[in-house]
Amino acid sequence: CIHAVLENIYTPEIGKDLRPEVLRSALDNLDGLIAEALEDQFHHGRSHEGRNHFLESVAKMQIANFLKSEIANLDQGDKVVIECLEERLCKTLPVDVCGDRQQVDIAGKADRIDSWNGCAS
Repeated sequence: CIHAVLENIYTPEIGKDLRPEVLRSALDNLDGLIAEALEDQFHHGRSHEGRNHFLESVAKMQIANFLKSEIANLDQGDKVVIECLEERLCKTLPVDVCGDRQQVDIAGKADRIDSWNGCAS
């Protein structure tokens, strides 16, 4: 749910200077964004019951805290550009295993690649 909501918020902003008003709007609409993400995940309308209700509350708190932190940074003058989201990364690295040099493939997915004040992060 958290990834889906953040991806929904940030995808239209890829390649642009991130503006605090975009994040404030998302924060104001957070209940709807979470409900939409949960509806996609729980097709049978059980997102507000038991453990799922707890997870929804935790997701809302985590996303709200993250957005507030980003808004504060932007309000202080930081410049953020989202370069890409959910980017698959892979690299082959040489590794010594018991004295034998082997090639190991490392792969994963970066949730977000961005630049802060002109520096990639």
